[in-house]
Amino acid sequence: MWITWSPFRANSWSTLSSADQVEAAVLQHRSRVFGTDALDEARKLLDPELAPSVAGRLWLIVLSEKQETLLPLKDWAAIVAAELTRREGSW
Repeated sequence: MWITWSPFRANSWSTLSSADQVEAAVLQHRSRVFGTDALDEARKLLDPELAPSVAGRLWLIVLSEKQETLLPLKDWAAIVAAELTRREGSW
């Protein structure tokens, strides 16, 4: 999960969590990830299932300071707590 308070790459935001972007980021940092500056060598070392797996689990969230103060109403918290307590007995 990546949380930021500063939106970035607004023109390509919808693709940031794609497998292609994950792979590109790994290859961009290949010297740190694979210990090589050679792009062809890094591509050979990259597991083809890695980028789609990471992309499928990646969340990108942009928050504002106002969102940090959002809390459920006390009544709602009590309803959720009661429901969770009720469900514990039905498992």
